[in-house]
Amino acid sequence: MPLKREDTERALQVMEACQAGAAEGVKGHAEKLLNIFQSDLFQALLGNFF
Repeated sequence: MPLKREDTERALQVMEACQAGAAEGVKGHAEKLLNIFQSDLFQALLGNFF
């Protein structure tokens, strides 16, 4: 099943919300993950790069 842009955007929103309420140790890991997911390379691999 191909990924839809709306699905990936929603996943990022959920991840950001989880990061906001996370403990300090988890925040660093969540931030690194978010940076990867939001990178141009990752978005291009998903086919969402415009």
